[in-house]
Amino acid sequence: FYRSGQPKRAIALLRDMPRTEEARYLLAVCHFEIGQLEAAESALLNDKRLGPLQNVPNGAAGYYLLGQICHRSGRSKQAISHYRKALELNPLLFCAWESLCTLGTRSC
Repeated sequence: FYRSGQPKRAIALLRDMPRTEEARYLLAVCHFEIGQLEAAESALLNDKRLGPLQNVPNGAAGYYLLGQICHRSGRSKQAISHYRKALELNPLLFCAWESLCTLGTRSC
């Protein structure tokens, strides 16, 4: 459903699935795409077995998405932190470099 441009239908399906890392990340992407930032952040961070930020799904891409969520919701300091973590995990993630530059950090 996501690939066919139907993120709302994908969300409905993913809500009933087990919370694997892949499902959590895709659920977050779908919520982000339709502007539901709180739900997207919750999908990335709410793994009851682990504490916050202990297991952000999909590694660098997950932290980058978390940075985008924070950036759009006006939390620049947190966005910068997440973009930097994404770059720590994958130094070639150029979209994270660009986002840091957009935020005016000295890291770019």
